[in-house]
Amino acid sequence: MPPHPIRVIPAGPAKGPPVPKTPCVAKTATVVLMCGPPGAGKTTYAKTLERAGHVRLSVDEEMWRQDRELAERFGTPEYFDFTVEVERQLRTRLTELMADGRDAVVDLSFWSRQRREEY
Repeated sequence: MPPHPIRVIPAGPAKGPPVPKTPCVAKTATVVLMCGPPGAGKTTYAKTLERAGHVRLSVDEEMWRQDRELAERFGTPEYFDFTVEVERQLRTRLTELMADGRDAVVDLSFWSRQRREEY
């Protein structure tokens, strides 16, 4: 892993409050998008990354957490709408994690290039 960039803040204007000369370290977030067919081991590997400190975002698990009954209606228009909403929520969470410099793994199949490029 490359070293984190270090930014040194220059001293402020003479009339203003003093600016600290301590370097600020900005952490760049690492985001892993799991990609592969069902049963390939995406979730298993994502859980390994989670144990190593990544925040794991799983659409399937979030759907089950929010509404088990609706999550069981695979193939229905309601299920599709629910999937879109939960994924929107997780993308918002991913954006927040990235802004905070937190590493994340998105446990989703990303089976098409278009889906990967959306992220």
